[in-house]
Amino acid sequence: IMENIILEPKLQFSYSQFFIYDSAVKLPGCDWTEAHSNQGFARRKGVINVGTLLEFGSASVSLSSDVNIDLEKYDRVIMVPITSESGCLLLNGVEEDNVDRKIKLDVGFYNVTIAQKEISETEEVIDIFIEKLNQENQTSKILLAESKLNFVGELIETVAQIG
Repeated sequence: IMENIILEPKLQFSYSQFFIYDSAVKLPGCDWTEAHSNQGFARRKGVINVGTLLEFGSASVSLSSDVNIDLEKYDRVIMVPITSESGCLLLNGVEEDNVDRKIKLDVGFYNVTIAQKEISETEEVIDIFIEKLNQENQTSKILLAESKLNFVGELIETVAQIG
């Protein structure tokens, strides 16, 4: 992964979410609960459903392997682990069809840090930082929470698949 790649086209997110998932996964949707919404993500094997700051809109998305994140630049920052079995992650909005937004990487374990900033009523900036790990991580972290996140206690690390 190189530094600060801008992913094209702009991400069209909807229903307050978008997907990051391994290309081996056929159905990336997760069955969110209120608790998942309160923590800003839902995840299962090879899948991260990321809650957005806005319900509908677009986002310019950048990708980086730099893990030194300036939290003061963002409204929300979460770190969620993922395993890639195919060596390719896909990044899509819920209603995006035929968008070829691929992240090529080695098969293995990663921490994906998603940093978001609201820039208008319909637009966000989403910066994604991907860190390769030597072994699997099972623990997500909220690094920066804005007022919409309302989690208490341990984060929920599992969810049912939709479909």
